[in-house]
Amino acid sequence: PKGVKSLGDSLIFGNEAIRNFYLAQDHRKIELTWNTDFADASKSGDLAYTYGKYSIKMINAKGDEVVSTGIFHTVWQKQANGDWKFVWD
Repeated sequence: PKGVKSLGDSLIFGNEAIRNFYLAQDHRKIELTWNTDFADASKSGDLAYTYGKYSIKMINAKGDEVVSTGIFHTVWQKQANGDWKFVWD
């Protein structure tokens, strides 16, 4: 669903709740990188998905570097104007 962020075994619902979650973390200098390993689209050409590896590096309030890595999976939907927008991540 739109505005849902998975965090381990928890879901955070809504854009404002996601924003507030990250603001509360007090991380600075966040660097997100990702590489798509695979992508595919539906026959109709209106839905697609990608997956691959990500890495996020952050500096916490103590000045320590925190690194998290994992696998991402994103579902995309083609919009009326032809642009692609993620609908699940």
